[in-house]
Amino acid sequence: MRTHLLPLSAAMLAVTLAGCSSTSPTPPPPPEPSPLNYSAVRLQPGQSGAQYGSGTISGQPGGAGGVTVTLGDNTTYQFNSTSGPVGGHAGIDLYEYQASTTGAGLLVGDYARMALIADNAVHDQAVVVLNGTPTTPGSMPNQTATYDGLWSIASSNGDSDGGQFTAGVDFDRSTFVMDLYDGGTDLGGASGNLQGTGFTGNLQTTGRIVSNNALDGQFYGSGAAEMGGLFTGTSGSNATVGGLIGTKQ
Repeated sequence: MRTHLLPLSAAMLAVTLAGCSSTSPTPPPPPEPSPLNYSAVRLQPGQSGAQYGSGTISGQPGGAGGVTVTLGDNTTYQFNSTSGPVGGHAGIDLYEYQASTTGAGLLVGDYARMALIADNAVHDQAVVVLNGTPTTPGSMPNQTATYDGLWSIASSNGDSDGGQFTAGVDFDRSTFVMDLYDGGTDLGGASGNLQGTGFTGNLQTTGRIVSNNALDGQFYGSGAAEMGGLFTGTSGSNATVGGLIGTKQ
């Protein structure tokens, strides 16, 4: 079951000593937690919704030891390749792996990386895992910024889609808007609000998969150098999962 965290708040504290009343300074409220309190989403064909959980990505892309993706239930995927990236966009490198009938794409930035797994061998599912070094509250910017990156989505009926995105983030007003596309084709968009060192909103796709999704994300690196998010939703009677990762331009 998906867990929602409630924003934290600070309270005034009145102190009375020896018959003399004084009020202590109001401490600043603690930072809100990021809405991205999970690191993996998984979808099996025929399911009515996605599963939320934890996942890790270890190893070096293109290295001799390959990459290992491990989910919270100890499901493990091992991808081996010594080749370099096959593509990328806006500072995000794309590596592709194939192990038997299970394939994966690995999107790699300087501070975050995402595994997109199509498992057609044993588990028959789509898996998205996002790891990285979150931006600290004191390093969050207070101006506007533009991010470019890559996104992907899969449906429980076996369809998939993806491409590039551009996001405009207003850190002062705590809002963002996003356009999804592939080449010159408009494929949807997203909008929402910043929360803590992350963001939450609604994402819609209009291409091969017409869907409506809830998006939870996190900023990564010093000064929110990168952004990444996971999303889940529906496409007609099918469930959807997806992810995105991009860099500040």
